[in-house]
Amino acid sequence: MKLTSLLLTVGAIALSLSGITTPVSAEAAPRKPLQIAQAPQQAAPTIKLTPQQQTQIKQIRANANTQFQKVLTSQQKNQIKAALQAGKPAQQAFASIKLTPQQQNQIRQIMVAANQKIEAVLTPEQKKQILQYRQSQQRKQ
Repeated sequence: MKLTSLLLTVGAIALSLSGITTPVSAEAAPRKPLQIAQAPQQAAPTIKLTPQQQTQIKQIRANANTQFQKVLTSQQKNQIKAALQAGKPAQQAFASIKLTPQQQNQIRQIMVAANQKIEAVLTPEQKKQILQYRQSQQRKQ
């Protein structure tokens, strides 16, 4: 199993939270052309997980998802569902809802707890691979 989907899910939520907290500054900032072609993106590392690790991580993610659902109102859930059905990527669908500061805090706590549980499942070598990837991404920013 690739850990990429996990990283993308958590990253999407984290990015959407950071975008939600500063929508005014994002709109007020002058638009700059994207320079993606100048800096090739490094793909997230593919980490080989044992079947037991895969099962544990799936369970952690399912539990986190259940907790996320409890934080959202039914209107917010419907907005996300409609956006996904309209073909929007999950990150955009999640970012399109307005979260209260309390919801943002709860979601952050859920994410931190889930990440800690997932990290506890990984071997030292797997953790090292993820750390190296994160550091390389930070240097690019």
